[in-house]
Amino acid sequence: MNNLVEMIDGEARTTSNLIGKEFGIAHKELLRKIDNFAVEISPLRFGKMYIEGTRDARGRSYKNYSISRDGYMFLVMNISTKAANSKKLAFIDAFNEMERHIIKSPTFMSKINEAIKMLEGDKEKASVCASGLSAWKKIKKQRESEVKKL
Repeated sequence: MNNLVEMIDGEARTTSNLIGKEFGIAHKELLRKIDNFAVEISPLRFGKMYIEGTRDARGRSYKNYSISRDGYMFLVMNISTKAANSKKLAFIDAFNEMERHIIKSPTFMSKINEAIKMLEGDKEKASVCASGLSAWKKIKKQRESEVKKL
């Protein structure tokens, strides 16, 4: 039961094909259920939970859905068998694991912010060094003249 959930455009999703396979439900039955949801819930919410697509198999294209966590939960809520319950838990665990991975992974913006902080720190160090060098140049002339006098 590996790879139940994958990252698609930064979101953890599964597919109607995989759900049908894992639950032992004919894919056409899942498609019928999902298509019925389109009239039962708002189009905006439906569009976030279920993204229609196709997959190629045996030289033909077949309709399928990419399904979010919410879409998955909505779809499998009414499936209740002992075997289905263990499958539900496996999918929930997969979604949760993907979420933990996403949370632990530093975001692009956090990486940029860290790089900017380091750059600013380096700039400050360079400024301190430049000020010290400037002061040294002034003192150097004075010290050289004292050495010449001696």
